[in-house]
Amino acid sequence: MLLPVALVALPLIEIAGFVVVGGRIGAPATIGLTVLTAGAGLFVARLQGAGLLRRARDAFAHDEPPVAEAVEGLALAAAGLLLLAPGFASDAAGALLLVPPLRFAAVYWLLGRLARRRGGAVIDGEFRRVDIESPPGRRGE
Repeated sequence: MLLPVALVALPLIEIAGFVVVGGRIGAPATIGLTVLTAGAGLFVARLQGAGLLRRARDAFAHDEPPVAEAVEGLALAAAGLLLLAPGFASDAAGALLLVPPLRFAAVYWLLGRLARRRGGAVIDGEFRRVDIESPPGRRGE
């Protein structure tokens, strides 16, 4: 139910933003501002993405899964998409995702919401380590 409402409301909000801003500063300045915010936001997202890749590489080097980096990367990708979309509301949401504390808060809120939705199910299991260098049945030969 929320998705259809969002699909109708978001474009209307963006159009209203263009009308209000365009009425105050003029159409050429509004178009320039839209292009400028998209370019500046994507530049910052690219810089932050490079740092994110460095941290993911460090995690791999220490044999740790880069889970936090992967989730943060998805949030940065969402910020980039929002900044590319024309409109001031989407630019504002994308810019908020570029601020690390706000991005972390949004990610943890989303993960918490997803965990509650799944009922907090925990999968229990056992594992055993298999020596990859020697095929099964050939050990000790």
